[in-house]
Amino acid sequence: MILAALAGASGRMGMAVQSLLPATPDISLCARIDPALGTSFAGCAARPDVVIDFSTPRALEEELAFCVRKGAALVLATTGHPPQARAMLEEAAAHIAVFHSANLSYGAYVLGRLAAQARRMLGDGYDAAIVERHHRGKRDAPSGTAQQLAQAMGMSGMPTLSVRGGGLVGVHEVGFYGPMDTLTLKHDALDRRLFARGALEAARWLVACAPGLYGMEDWLSTCDAR
Repeated sequence: MILAALAGASGRMGMAVQSLLPATPDISLCARIDPALGTSFAGCAARPDVVIDFSTPRALEEELAFCVRKGAALVLATTGHPPQARAMLEEAAAHIAVFHSANLSYGAYVLGRLAAQARRMLGDGYDAAIVERHHRGKRDAPSGTAQQLAQAMGMSGMPTLSVRGGGLVGVHEVGFYGPMDTLTLKHDALDRRLFARGALEAARWLVACAPGLYGMEDWLSTCDAR
């Protein structure tokens, strides 16, 4: 049995993770960390095998200290971290296994691979841009997934349009605009349980990993996560 602590347990994604647990008998929650529930890492006595984080970037420093102290792996699915967060993750990864991805969907990962290939094939004769759409409550813009797509294409800082409205789960489009035609690649998340499932599967994989900093490429190269 894998014991997991869930950060951001009362949020949209935290509730989505918990909705999948009855069908995930090998993973059990031993702690729900969320200020809205009156719980914190500082006051958590549990010793989880892994922490799944769908909280906010503000919790990162306290969370990493908790994981290192408890020897727990970390699946970090939160976006919007400041640039210095990378150094914090690398420092913690010397002691524990850390998995970090802005998007835990296999389809979004494939979108990044396809977009990178399209960029190479189309060349500089096409202008590239990203359009990302999320629910009205999402705070970071552009989304972490949009930034991840741009990095996959070798185009950090590429033009990105961020739309916030309604209850959209997450839509990402990469458009290539030529003088006489356009090419659009799109991933549309229809249910946030898609990301919750990815987090649980990543957690299952991560607890067997040695200390280090891992991402989607590492995970998907060793298993079929579809």
